[in-house]
Amino acid sequence: MGRTKAEVRQKLKDLRADLDIGVQSPASYTVRAAVDDWLAEGLSGRSQRTLTLYRDGVRPLTDKIGHKQLRKLTAADVRSALAGLSGQMSTRSLQIAHNCLVGAIRHAEAGDIVGRNVAALIRVQRTRPNRQPPSLTAPLSHAPNDRPATPSSPRPARTSTPNVAGSCANNVAANTRPAG
Repeated sequence: MGRTKAEVRQKLKDLRADLDIGVQSPASYTVRAAVDDWLAEGLSGRSQRTLTLYRDGVRPLTDKIGHKQLRKLTAADVRSALAGLSGQMSTRSLQIAHNCLVGAIRHAEAGDIVGRNVAALIRVQRTRPNRQPPSLTAPLSHAPNDRPATPSSPRPARTSTPNVAGSCANNVAANTRPAG
């Protein structure tokens, strides 16, 4: 229970508040159980491929926090688990795992098993913030029309570009109305 009378009173107060709002959470209901219930019942109509993606995607996160009681799970627990996985997983994989956890807790919330979704309070941080998209890497950074025409290409390479900036400026000037 608690070490002091104040801790015990606070826990009783929290349990009464949960009962008042209709939350009926068994003490043994863990994060892993919530995820398993969501995968089994909360994804009706999804393809088998989607179920496999979610099951495999959330597994690293449930390996870290699946043993915790759902009603005792905190936002700090979720943040810590995601931070621990950020060196091992891509940003997209972390987002999938986080979204699955949010969905599982939302499913438990709808069943009055938990009062609030602490995972929804957390945002997934990018694992590689300075990474350039592949299309902007050095070998591909040249303009696509800077190559000469080849016998297999239907169009010759363009030698000059039209003055697009000038024509846009003329259109903007023509579309503005005097104030008055």
